[in-house]
Amino acid sequence: MLAKTSATLSLLLFLVGIQDAFGLPAATYQQPMQVDSIVPGEIAHQIRPRPPRKLHGRFLHLTDMHPDPFYRAGTSEVSACHRNKPKKASPRAGEFGYRYGECDSPLLLTNYTLDYLEKNWADEVDFVVWTGDSARHDNDRKLPRTLKEIYELNRHMASRMEEIFTARGIPVIPSIGNNDVWPHNIMLPGPNDVTFEFSSIWKSFVPFYSYQVFQRGAYYAVEVIPNRLAVVALNTMYFFDSNKGVAGCDPKDREDPGNLQFDWLEVQLSQFRSRGLQVWITGHVPPSARNYHTECYIRYVELSLRYQDTILGHLYGHMNVDHFFLLDATNLNSDSNVNSDSHLSSLALDHEEDGDDGDSNDSNSDSDPEDDTVSVSGKHKELYKSLLKNFNYIAKQANKNIDYDALAVVNVGPSVVPNPYLPSFRVYAYNITGEGYVPASVGSEGVDAGYSIDDDEGDLEDENEDKDEGDWIRDGFTFDREEAEEEELMEEEEEERGEELEVDRHLGDYVDRESWCPTGKESWACLLTGRWHSSPQSPSRANRLFSPIGFAQYYLPDMNGTAKKPPKWKLEYLTFEPSKLHPPNATKMTSETTTRQAVEDAEFVYPMPLKRLPKKLRTPEVKKSRYAPYKMKDLTIPSWLRLVKRLGKKKNEKLRERFRGFMYMGANAEL
Repeated sequence: MLAKTSATLSLLLFLVGIQDAFGLPAATYQQPMQVDSIVPGEIAHQIRPRPPRKLHGRFLHLTDMHPDPFYRAGTSEVSACHRNKPKKASPRAGEFGYRYGECDSPLLLTNYTLDYLEKNWADEVDFVVWTGDSARHDNDRKLPRTLKEIYELNRHMASRMEEIFTARGIPVIPSIGNNDVWPHNIMLPGPNDVTFEFSSIWKSFVPFYSYQVFQRGAYYAVEVIPNRLAVVALNTMYFFDSNKGVAGCDPKDREDPGNLQFDWLEVQLSQFRSRGLQVWITGHVPPSARNYHTECYIRYVELSLRYQDTILGHLYGHMNVDHFFLLDATNLNSDSNVNSDSHLSSLALDHEEDGDDGDSNDSNSDSDPEDDTVSVSGKHKELYKSLLKNFNYIAKQANKNIDYDALAVVNVGPSVVPNPYLPSFRVYAYNITGEGYVPASVGSEGVDAGYSIDDDEGDLEDENEDKDEGDWIRDGFTFDREEAEEEELMEEEEEERGEELEVDRHLGDYVDRESWCPTGKESWACLLTGRWHSSPQSPSRANRLFSPIGFAQYYLPDMNGTAKKPPKWKLEYLTFEPSKLHPPNATKMTSETTTRQAVEDAEFVYPMPLKRLPKKLRTPEVKKSRYAPYKMKDLTIPSWLRLVKRLGKKKNEKLRERFRGFMYMGANAEL
């Protein structure tokens, strides 16, 4: 049976043009100036750099593509869309996928997605974050996965990413997903066959001086803008609670691969901070108390907050559902104990919960189930409820006092695979103007960034004429009056925090160490004493050079189509205020426009290319749009907290419905 499966797969891969696993052409190497802890910093500068690239101030986040070479249009979902036609009244697999179901991506969909990105986005982004799961789920007992298949699919996807991005000099930063290993969810300590194989598959992406560390644990870092901006790709398999092949960051086992990875990450962050770099942390499985081994979760939260002034944000996949959540040191006591009464106890419910990996299809039986989508829908409905409960709790706490130093934001991107929702990808915009931030303990503070897309104060009276009754326009952004007052209060509180913490704050200020570590018990909650670095002026908390300023999310709302007439990618939503997609004086342009204004407009960095937006958003006169429900100033921690406060209030039902709609992508009408 396995021989037949392997032969069939080889034929399928040949038909779709996948190259032989060991016959790929020589790759074009990216040359980021990345330094691993095992290499002196001076050595990195001996690497021949690429010619400087023009920065666009954008990057792509792509995750969970799950290509399936066995997918067959017209088949039944209960067979994982591999065989058998369903009953006449039942939906069947389409050419571009089975939406709102549990089938993986046909190769037509993954190829179409990558072709679309090559044509429309490859020349518009500076780097690509690719957070894993580039092989199908093991959800068909009649067609079990093999290691060879997993590696071949990953090689094919890597080859396409090389052709589209790396060949243009655009760094690609991939990470391993729980379905990129066999058996799924299980990865033993390295060095092992997995780390060696992926060091070959990703040789165009992993910097040369990271090879030794990568072969030990499959994690690494890339300086996507040499000496300025880095991306860390973690191997979350060593933190994942479903991986029973590791010790889960047990403090008594310092050689546990999770502990070794955090030790490495600590060194990387310390070096990046001392050199004045800003960093994105990326990986596959999001960091939550439910997803991670308890001790791994503690170490992740602690490092994230210890280097809050260096880390711009956290980008993950795996969940196949669009959402965000906060890491909050003040809740570590309840989070890490996974207290059933905690407001966070069910946060980040895993789509592949309990190691089930979506294998709800009884593939030994090809009869149609009565309701084969309820279980997945139920898990994600619980996620929505948990998020709102969490947001409500934070909103109430924020009314008392906001401790920004104890917070970090995790963004979980939606998947390309329509399992269980719709194919999607996300493009982030970040600030590429102004002066950089220099940590106070390293040097003098940098001044505020010169980049601003806010209107001048003199324009506010004119804009007030366009506002709805009850709205208040402040700093060029539209709020209701209560929200605007809260916005002002939060900004005052943030300013009162000062430039940088003068006290040596550390994890012990937030956890009850007596409860965590009674006599004879060890926990990282009691062992970590490093001083935390945070500042209201850092790019994660104030819009300046390299700060994330927003994202636009694209999806396939109508998956009906053929190879000759494919479906169309469309904008689902964006986080920006519509007017901020244009130069600040674009609506005021007259024959008397000053030379200074003309120069400023010519230098304006468009957050998103206008040609990639719906026509209604291409004109600067638009103040409101269904595509822009959040109207966020930027994606700094204070801005996310403002959105959390809005979502946490029951009175904002319309906003909550929009948030829920983006999570489920219209699935309510289908499920």
